Amino acid sequence: MPRHTQQRYIKDKVKSSRVIWRADLPISVLPKGKILRIETISPAVVKWTPDNWITINDTETADMGLGIHFIDLPTDTMKKDRSSLPFLEDSNRWEEQNYLVEVAGFS
Repeated sequence: MPRHTQQRYIKDKVKSSRVIWRADLPISVLPKGKILRIETISPAVVKWTPDNWITINDTETADMGLGIHFIDLPTDTMKKDRSSLPFLEDSNRWEEQNYLVEVAGFS
């Protein structure tokens, strides 16, 4: 392991501000205050809601240049303890599945 990587993550114990969600690695609980990064292998539009479909958001992924497309969703926009996240539209095809992510830490 490179020395600077060891220093940052093992000795300094730096934690990521993001939690990654992918179709092959979905998460169901997200700590409040973390940014939810959704990654896809092709361009997509993510349809998501922070408040049980009262508000609907369509967000296009960005190409990070490594064959991965992503969007970052902040949990501070999520008003309830459960948020419906994405309906993925990939190549003009809906996934037809609603993924639910619980945001932990609400009082």
